[in-house]
Amino acid sequence: MMRMERAVGPTEPIKPRELIAKLMAIGAPRALAKAQYRRMQRLEWWGNDDYSATVDRACEHAMGDGLTVTHISFHRRDRAPVHDWRDVQQIKSDILGADAEAVELYPAEWRVVDTANEYHLWAVVRTDGTPWSFPFGFPGGARTDDPKLAGAVQRPGAIAPR
Repeated sequence: MMRMERAVGPTEPIKPRELIAKLMAIGAPRALAKAQYRRMQRLEWWGNDDYSATVDRACEHAMGDGLTVTHISFHRRDRAPVHDWRDVQQIKSDILGADAEAVELYPAEWRVVDTANEYHLWAVVRTDGTPWSFPFGFPGGARTDDPKLAGAVQRPGAIAPR
């Protein structure tokens, strides 16, 4: 996969009234739709030939002082479903850096947003810009494309550590 690069803005800019109308059509109250439009003004736009992403580095959160939350929303340009771990890992690393950690949240049913083949990563960053690690996950790394290793099945081209 080609690296993600920062773009100037959306490929297809949307007018405020058009966005607000679309959001209200799927059930968002007018105040929420207007807030979403204001949020869009601070987004970064990233992409490559296969994926498009928006990045909000100033999400509201309850993580406490000294931390910020970054939200990456991404989709395939052809809008097909995707869940290629290596592609998502590269999107994360290209946008946030190799040392950053991000999670894909599977929320409580009442918090589900499922309106498109759109995917979301959430990262916590210290206000000084250094990555914050989640207090769960594997303590170290391992990569292979060797099928003889413990019966592993993996496609060729395991990504190399950065």
